[in-house]
Amino acid sequence: MKLRFALIALPLLAPVYAANAVQVNSSSDEHQLKADTIEKGLTPIYSIKGETPKHSIQDFMARDNIPGVSITFIDSGRIAWSRTYGYADIAAQVPVTTDTVFTAASVSKPVSATAALALVDQGVMDIDTDVNSYLEGWQVPENEYTQDEKVTLRRLLSHTAGFDRYFHSRYAPGVQRPTVEQMLRGEAPSKDRGAKMIYEPGSGYKYSNPGYLVVEELITDVTDQPFEKVLDERVLQPAGMQSSSFAQPITGDLAERKATGYSANGNPYPYAAYAFKALGGLWTTPNDLGRWLITLLNDHHTGDATLLSQKLTQQVFNEQGDRLIFSLWAWKDDIVFRHTGHNPGFTSFVFGSVDKQQALIVMTNSDNTQDLFDHLQRAVADTYQWDYFRSEVFDVYKGETIDRRKASLQYDWNGQYVNFSEEKTGFYMQINNERFLLTPIAANEFLAQEKSIKVIFNEENLDQVTIWKANGDRDTAQRM
Repeated sequence: MKLRFALIALPLLAPVYAANAVQVNSSSDEHQLKADTIEKGLTPIYSIKGETPKHSIQDFMARDNIPGVSITFIDSGRIAWSRTYGYADIAAQVPVTTDTVFTAASVSKPVSATAALALVDQGVMDIDTDVNSYLEGWQVPENEYTQDEKVTLRRLLSHTAGFDRYFHSRYAPGVQRPTVEQMLRGEAPSKDRGAKMIYEPGSGYKYSNPGYLVVEELITDVTDQPFEKVLDERVLQPAGMQSSSFAQPITGDLAERKATGYSANGNPYPYAAYAFKALGGLWTTPNDLGRWLITLLNDHHTGDATLLSQKLTQQVFNEQGDRLIFSLWAWKDDIVFRHTGHNPGFTSFVFGSVDKQQALIVMTNSDNTQDLFDHLQRAVADTYQWDYFRSEVFDVYKGETIDRRKASLQYDWNGQYVNFSEEKTGFYMQINNERFLLTPIAANEFLAQEKSIKVIFNEENLDQVTIWKANGDRDTAQRM
């Protein structure tokens, strides 16, 4: 996505930003100043010193048609600050507040995983036993992939159980919704095919929604209770999450406080209930997700075991382990954790530090927020002086660079056409039908400022080029 912030006419969203609907809650002046810095200081991951302007959260909301945003930051066992922006419902002009509930989408998975692991702590089930030992109404069919290895809870939680990936349908109010067993079998009234295995358990990784359907069925079977009741008793209540529920459809006070979801071009989605719960059915607030994270991190550091024993949290936050709840990265002595979520009209983002006991939680009622999430992640890392995920600022390199004419070649970048060309006005990178001027930052490194892309050439091997993307991921383009 190009970092362009021209003034664009947005009739649908104009009232949102004219109203400047912002709610602030902070535990101290220091955190208030840091929240101000994050709100107004969003920068791309790669920039040239003195040449790249900073932008605000409101700038991104206006550019990307994001109606509402709710943010919470936790620090050392407490909610340090919360801020809300824009509207929960544009037509009714209902502003987002800290009480507004959003669907957590796939951030529901780590909350569900917490409950499953709590049952392991309590000896209700074993994390490494074949789940067919516990499943009653539906079982994993014996097949070519399960002859030697079996589906276990550990593998389900870490997306290594062998199930395929696909998304499940939503259902309008009043329409009969399938049971979890019907979804697993692919039986009516389910609109989707049944759960399908595509590799031997434990032999690979594939992020899997059907795998978490199995987790939901497993929790229900071993407890003989409705899934939402188990989650309420074992996670939501102990963590103090008073504005959260897995119940479908959403009811009562939460229904009155829910946000309306919007598409990337600003059109509202009609409310629909989910037949699933564990994989993406949680309605909650960033503050409540913050309370869950505070409790989980406290269990890890103190051994309180409010949610999980320290023995299990050590597995949860072990970067070399099975990644039972989060995506994890090791950095020096710290572990960074992250999880994202997307249901139609809603996106959510959790990003934190185990050692610092800090985390950012963002929830929105928009499909179009990935770029905002990337920028907020870096702004938090920069502002709170984390050693990782920080932005990089470069000086323009004045020395001799690689032979740019020799490097003027064509590449395939994951299906995208890339062409480098040395011209009278400078060195350019063409990506499909867009062209970007490259600024030298080292003898063999260049920056496309407008795209926030860093390109690294190896003059000894021009058959491939390293490309660092705007979200910090590294790719390799192959010469055509």
